[in-house]
Amino acid sequence: TKGGAIFATEGETTITQTSLINCTFTNNEGEDGGGAVYVARGSGANTLNIINSSFTNNKHIGTSGDGDVIWAENFDVSQFGALCVNIDNSIIWNDGTTIFNVEEANTRTEICVSSSILKDDVENGTVVFPADVLDGGNNLDADPIFLRAGIGDLRVAKCSPALDVGNNLLTAAVDRDLVGSKRIFNIT
Repeated sequence: TKGGAIFATEGETTITQTSLINCTFTNNEGEDGGGAVYVARGSGANTLNIINSSFTNNKHIGTSGDGDVIWAENFDVSQFGALCVNIDNSIIWNDGTTIFNVEEANTRTEICVSSSILKDDVENGTVVFPADVLDGGNNLDADPIFLRAGIGDLRVAKCSPALDVGNNLLTAAVDRDLVGSKRIFNIT
């Protein structure tokens, strides 16, 4: 299977402009790519926006494919246009060693990550992105300090580095988090 939680591709789901907001992706497995999300081009320019979401314990488990969190691919730019996956104000934590896979990167497939917390294998506090993933800025490699991740409670503690660092413009449509608390705390 591709995409343990979401499988979106031409013929199945058209993602001309789709946003996933306030989502939790936990304990998903994808055998052929994308432990949590597998997305491939539909018709026309396609954009998948993932905003204010959390990814934990997602894994790619097969021998083919890759991407413990997201696999994105585009087969024919001349016919289908570009494929963009934007991840903003999100947490990607404890999801294996290869967070993203961009297949056919030379065909205008793009993943861009902004204002998010990601765990990578470099323990220096900054995120090191693979060559085919764009750093949109304001990203951290720091433990988000979930209250009780082991039982699925992904709320962050009062001392979490996830507080006061997001992009406020992305919270206008959804000003509350998954448990109904105000999303903006202090100034961000």
